[in-house]
Amino acid sequence: MSIPNYGVVVGHITADDIVVTSGGPHAHVPITAGDQNLVAAVNVESNTAAPGETGVVAVEVKFYIHENYVPDNATALQALSEGVHHLQGEANGVAIDMDRMHWLVTEQQMTLLPLGASTPTILHTQLDDVLKKAIQSNAKVYIFGQLYAGGVHDVHKNNGNLGRFSGDNGSYQDGAIFIEWADGTWTTICIAFQTQVWA
Repeated sequence: MSIPNYGVVVGHITADDIVVTSGGPHAHVPITAGDQNLVAAVNVESNTAAPGETGVVAVEVKFYIHENYVPDNATALQALSEGVHHLQGEANGVAIDMDRMHWLVTEQQMTLLPLGASTPTILHTQLDDVLKKAIQSNAKVYIFGQLYAGGVHDVHKNNGNLGRFSGDNGSYQDGAIFIEWADGTWTTICIAFQTQVWA
């Protein structure tokens, strides 16, 4: 099995701030991708059950912000036009797999965002800083995850799931945010859950 409609949105971030929705621990990041106005939903907080909610397992988020480097698949990414691209399999080096792309991130590099962390969280604050810089410099962004009509979500590791999410497991379908700067360097934001198993 795997997540449906895996792909990447290529474009530019348009809002001057990211907004955390009250209904869940996600930041909604507006982007223009060619002639489309879309939204990327990004997990920014560890998740606990809401008051009165049952059957929800607390999940802690792990993240890594990889700065000042050039990804091994930079040439393949740069060949993509602005817009929405559906990907399947390794997709000529474009698709992301954290288990197999050790140049991108390893489990040991991830920082755990504990439950009960203050809001805005460390991840929210650092993500906000990076995305504001991308807006100011009009940097190109590549946001990987599960595509839907209004944008992209599941912008995190999508393999190594246990239990009820194990049906989402699959290779070369991880979410991440890549930012290409004018000086030729890149920043990548990688997010995973502490419940996920790494290969």
